[in-house]
Amino acid sequence: MELPELIREHLGEEDVLAGLALGDDDLLCLTPTRTLLYRADGLLSDERVAEYPHEVEQLALSEGRRKTKFHFEYVEDERSLTVPAGATRDALALVLEGILSAERILDPDESVVEAFRFSELTLVVADRRIVKYVGNTVWDGEYEAFAYEDLTGIDFEQARVATEVVLHIDGHPERIKTPNDDARLVERALERALTDFFDVTSLSELQAQFRSNADDSDKTGDAGTSQSDETFLDDEIRPLGGQPESDAETESIDPDQDLTPEAVGDSDATDVAPPSDTETASIADAEADSTDDSPSEERSPDPETTRGSTADGVEATNQPDGVEATNQPSQSTADATGDDLERIDEQLEELTTAVNKQNELLRKHHAAIKQLVEELQSDS
Repeated sequence: MELPELIREHLGEEDVLAGLALGDDDLLCLTPTRTLLYRADGLLSDERVAEYPHEVEQLALSEGRRKTKFHFEYVEDERSLTVPAGATRDALALVLEGILSAERILDPDESVVEAFRFSELTLVVADRRIVKYVGNTVWDGEYEAFAYEDLTGIDFEQARVATEVVLHIDGHPERIKTPNDDARLVERALERALTDFFDVTSLSELQAQFRSNADDSDKTGDAGTSQSDETFLDDEIRPLGGQPESDAETESIDPDQDLTPEAVGDSDATDVAPPSDTETASIADAEADSTDDSPSEERSPDPETTRGSTADGVEATNQPDGVEATNQPSQSTADATGDDLERIDEQLEELTTAVNKQNELLRKHHAAIKQLVEELQSDS
């Protein structure tokens, strides 16, 4: 495009990044810092150039049947720019590219593919991102930007009045509502930008690629979850609040099985209160009495005892030769043994009670461990 001499004089050291012909030899030129409007000679006006810096506080738009006016509001100034109604969308894209670049929302080498204005929604489709602004004005600094590199899916959901553009950003949907009359234009602009960015031939190919990536991600996540579960379940499980147990103890205890006194190991007996010194002495005396009173096959019979003498409370009766003497316990020894058995029964009952408590504690630990495993699996 051939630039008028007056435009070149206003450029200084800047270059023209983009230009738009407005008819009647009028031009709209974009530079890194300004938008320049060139008006050619006419019947009612002379050749002139107007400058609109990109450091704006607010940009508004007034659309009429034949013309559209852009209102630039600065800190200490206001300016307006009028273009034909048919050039509104192209002019909006050019002006917003300059403003978004000045605001560092776009990269220095990034351009605007197309810009749209739907009531209070301004939608800018750029080379590497989509910029959305909602407000009565076209622009005042409040915006949302969605980078294509974070895009994991795109869909179009058409309704009776509007079509929603659904952008999946890192798996989370972002919805942009567009009128049905302009939905096809928005889709074409997105297709141009996205096919260039992702190096695909069509939007349908890109959607298939997104679905394939999602399937691969789900398979990888399922495999990772299964491996994590196996690794966790293979680890040693210890009761909550207890000391670590050895491997042998861990394997020998089944939390779902009731333990009987005969099945309780040394680890279970540690929680049971040991018998008192008096009870220990009584048990020892009972064992000694029982040992003394029991006949021994290896003990030589005492001749005096076999002739009817009484020793240690045991009565002996004369028996014919070859017949062994039968020792009968005395009444005092039987009474002592009965008392000792009662004490042993009491201790056994106490031990059984303690074992039952230990069983209940193990059941609670087992339930807590199951709950912990479920919570860890749900968190992962």
